[in-house]
Amino acid sequence: VGAATVVKAGGKEVVIIYENKAGSPAIKELRAEGVSPDFLKQFAGKGHDDIFSVGNDIKLAGGVDEATAKAIAEAVRIDSLTMQALYGSAHAH
Repeated sequence: VGAATVVKAGGKEVVIIYENKAGSPAIKELRAEGVSPDFLKQFAGKGHDDIFSVGNDIKLAGGVDEATAKAIAEAVRIDSLTMQALYGSAHAH
């Protein structure tokens, strides 16, 4: 895929960089000014099948408060689903 999107979450602009993984968009990297890289790097490798749930597959890290973490995780989850619908190959679960 090789694409990037920008979402607003928790008062931050979050850049989501995607790569192609087995015909589906997978997150390569997240960037957001003022958000800990330790928190953001947890999203790498995730895709539309992941739950993006703070406290489960996403941990609070680097001083990110829970409300911001949940807002970012939800925005990234929705964007990941959208990218799969637009650019992902058909597959069975």
